[in-house]
Amino acid sequence: MLNKAVFKQTLVQNWKLWLIFTVVASAIAAAIINTFDPHAMRLAVQAFGADGPPAGMGGGPFGTGTSRFGLFTIPDLMASGYYAMLGLIMPLVYVVVTANSLVASQIDRGSMAYTLSTPITRLKVVFTQATYLIVALLAMFAVVTAAGLATSQLAHNALWGQTHTADVVATSDVLSLSPEEVSNNVHLILDNPEAMTAGAEARGVSEDVYHLYLELLMINTALDGIADDIGVTQADILANPILISESPNAPMIVSQTFGIALETVLDHMHAIEELEGQSAPSTTILLVMLNGLDHHMEDVEPETLMAGVYAAAEYLDMEVIQLMTQLNLIENDPSVLAVASEASGLDKETLMAFIQVQLAEAEFEFDQGIYFNVGHFLNLNIGIFLLMFAIGGVSFMFSCIFNLSRNSMALGAGIPFAFFILNMMASVSPDFASLRFLTLNTLYNPMDVVGGYGFIPQFIAMAAIGLALYTIGITAFKRKDLPL
Repeated sequence: MLNKAVFKQTLVQNWKLWLIFTVVASAIAAAIINTFDPHAMRLAVQAFGADGPPAGMGGGPFGTGTSRFGLFTIPDLMASGYYAMLGLIMPLVYVVVTANSLVASQIDRGSMAYTLSTPITRLKVVFTQATYLIVALLAMFAVVTAAGLATSQLAHNALWGQTHTADVVATSDVLSLSPEEVSNNVHLILDNPEAMTAGAEARGVSEDVYHLYLELLMINTALDGIADDIGVTQADILANPILISESPNAPMIVSQTFGIALETVLDHMHAIEELEGQSAPSTTILLVMLNGLDHHMEDVEPETLMAGVYAAAEYLDMEVIQLMTQLNLIENDPSVLAVASEASGLDKETLMAFIQVQLAEAEFEFDQGIYFNVGHFLNLNIGIFLLMFAIGGVSFMFSCIFNLSRNSMALGAGIPFAFFILNMMASVSPDFASLRFLTLNTLYNPMDVVGGYGFIPQFIAMAAIGLALYTIGITAFKRKDLPL
């Protein structure tokens, strides 16, 4: 039913508009990815998150230990920023303008009469116009996806060719081992003072922070290994530690990761049984407990801690946001530490413990930040394409129903933008949560996509709604009277 001549004519008439929107959307996506910085993002969000300064500067008493499943990878950043707003509004404007121009506007101008005066049937004309709109959207998001993948690789080596971190390279020279061997045996760094010094210098942190970072890395490595062994996630194990006993390889994984004798690990495995029915804290809290720092941090309120940070920022004549991304300035300068300690009312040892734990977690998050789940990124783009496919169906349907362009735009643009506004209102305040049932945008939640939650039914629903709306529009155009 596709007519090549009509498709070519439509392409010639609309390619410039498509190009403008596609280039702008791709450029914005590339710019956001290019500026991705796990260090700054993590600490800034912790300081100025929606719920205010989090406890311990880490979203909980001792941090979140978000790992690569948190909010600080490139797909996570795109989901929470680009695809929640800019990546949505650009194609939305394009689709409502283009859908109106494909049918109603041509009827209004009289050009549709000329097209239908040829042997081409109404069905072929309207089907071709619908096909163009769908293909244009598909091509737009294909370009945006390609731009995002290319930028991720060029700016962060996120897809392939990732090199070992600077500390692994430095310590491998000291230990006379390959970087791969060091990466698989991090405990060897802890056992060698010279390697510790080299690794800390390579990362630009103190040896105390580097020590905590390595231990946090080993904790997460062990939990990930056990989780993979029994087919669950690290979060599942933290929620139900007794699952560790289901892994026959757990003792060996712990032994190899921490460099502890297998016999010693086996002697302590019985303690797992005592955790039945309990949940474990985050990996960061495990780190705190492992190093005996928890007694320093009990009952410390977030406001107390942030008071010290604000005082230190004022002393250094810096913005708080800047200092939150450079907490090492407090750690490395005794005078700044003294100011922060006095303002917060915390002794220097407690304040230092908080800062060092946060710096260690920031280093860990930086490593995980370059983790790029291609599947998540592709799903984000598939999802937004399906949403625009469904919304495009709304605009195209009204373009086919009405003969006047102004009537087509009133509903074909008004309803999609109403969807957008209602969805924003529903996400801003719980008081408007019920509005989500009045908009198609609810079917596309970028954070659910990167979180791996059940988004497939929503994707199917958007595809079905779009097909139904395009079918209604095509049928209406075939049957209605035209002012020819």
